[in-house]
Amino acid sequence: MNNQASYAQEQSQSQTAQLETNLADVEKQQLELLKGKTVLKDIVNPQGDVIIENGKKLTAEDVEMAESEGPIVVVDITMNVNE
Repeated sequence: MNNQASYAQEQSQSQTAQLETNLADVEKQQLELLKGKTVLKDIVNPQGDVIIENGKKLTAEDVEMAESEGPIVVVDITMNVNE
């Protein structure tokens, strides 16, 4: 591999690592923003099971569980909470 190609590959790997770091930071911020908020409706997983009941105050564990269920569940929580 020539020097230019090697440099380009290193730059690409560096950018990928930075994006992964930024994504992890966003996920941590999301956890902090949702923690302590009250759910306005039952939150269900993709199989239809209620995983967080209406009226529950979210804990870090609730948000982490929702994240493990997938992005659709996280979006559902984000759109259905209040202070």
